[in-house]
Amino acid sequence: MHINVLWLAVGLIPYTIKRQKESDGRIFTAKALFWRLTVKWKKGDCSWVLSLPFIEHIRQ
Repeated sequence: MHINVLWLAVGLIPYTIKRQKESDGRIFTAKALFWRLTVKWKKGDCSWVLSLPFIEHIRQ
């Protein structure tokens, strides 16, 4: 049971957070084992993408 909780925690905690400034906006990316979140700000608009690369990898 404790190993499952540890595995879940490791998969949910981000291992990298990256901020980039571009000429027309900004990009924020947070990556964890089970998920990836990308948020983009451009000229007052905001969009975001949440993906589950670990699950997508298992499907293939």
